[in-house]
Amino acid sequence: MRRHASVLPRINCQSLLRKYYSTGPDDPIIRIDNAIFYRQHPTSTGPEETQPNPSLFPNLTFELPSSTPKNQHWAIIGSSSAGKTTFFEILRGQHLCFPPTARSYPFLSSQEIEQKDPRLRNPFRAIQYVGFSGKYGGGLRGGNTAGAYLSARYESRREETDFTVMDYLRGNVVLNPSTENLRPSDEYNGIQTVISDLNLEELVDMPVGNLSNGQTRRAKIAKALLDRPEVLLLDEPFMGLDPPTVKTLSPLLYNLAEAQAPRVLLSLRPQDPLPEWITHIVYLGPELRVAHQGPKSKVLSKVGNKKTAGKQSSWVGVKTSKKPSFSKASREGLPLQHDSPKSVGQPIVEMRDVCVKYGDKVVLGNWQEDIDGEQRQGLQWTVRRGERWGIFGPNGISTHP
Repeated sequence: MRRHASVLPRINCQSLLRKYYSTGPDDPIIRIDNAIFYRQHPTSTGPEETQPNPSLFPNLTFELPSSTPKNQHWAIIGSSSAGKTTFFEILRGQHLCFPPTARSYPFLSSQEIEQKDPRLRNPFRAIQYVGFSGKYGGGLRGGNTAGAYLSARYESRREETDFTVMDYLRGNVVLNPSTENLRPSDEYNGIQTVISDLNLEELVDMPVGNLSNGQTRRAKIAKALLDRPEVLLLDEPFMGLDPPTVKTLSPLLYNLAEAQAPRVLLSLRPQDPLPEWITHIVYLGPELRVAHQGPKSKVLSKVGNKKTAGKQSSWVGVKTSKKPSFSKASREGLPLQHDSPKSVGQPIVEMRDVCVKYGDKVVLGNWQEDIDGEQRQGLQWTVRRGERWGIFGPNGISTHP
């Protein structure tokens, strides 16, 4: 008896996906619905003492909308051990999610993304992370090369590995780079646009080792923008920057966030300045948990004291510390605060007409001072015994008194 093979009906997989996972222009970019995350599978074998595998942000629910009547600008706030970087990793699709369907990226499956750039369907491509700590590459140099004189930022001598900011943006930060890793020449206009948006015009020919802290961060953000991501995650972008540099960087980030090109999420410490343009906050608590999230005023009213609740505070810190007690703390056993000025003694440091430069690059003393009616070139400074001096100025600026 001859058997006839049964013919299965054809199934249109795309139609089936659209039926159950319909997407549209108003769908959220990131959707997390009552999920729990692990670094390793929770059933993995191994001694718990040597391989701890705690849960990450249990019962997490979070949505980042693709469009709203009024733009949302989020900040993730938490202490150094609260898990801000881990939270960003979860948003990008890292770590194991339970149930697996609790984390999705509906907008990245939309026709709008398909027409814009199919590569952005991958969350790891569409959601770019920029970290500024040493763990995630605080500098811009390639991983296989390093300059011989990093301590002398303005060293006049140029080495073969002193790549410029333009080299960095084009991906040319290794010796003998492959052409596959370099950005093609037809992306020149895109590079120029990013350079203009982040005020890097005067820095494109400068070696990356010469950049100040704030300049380095702008260059790293520019590099991430060249991939045209939908979301940019900036991990503690203001840490270590002086107030003038923060005031310069924050408006640049606001312009990017307001144009949603890309949408920008910041992570901040409680003591960091909170930009006024932030509208929503995720406040992380201990043990990798979300304590509060929602509109800024609502979250600050929960974590802040009565004086700051409802007010536009420029700082995230909410606990008002008591005035410090001025105890003997210096090496000499002197109090940190004096009720009356101490008498000063003889000079212990004297500088006259001091000028420091590397080649033609003057880094200190490029000015004139009026000393007793006489114009003197360079730094004039006397430090006397008993005096306590403070030196202040923005990062990267050392050519003015």
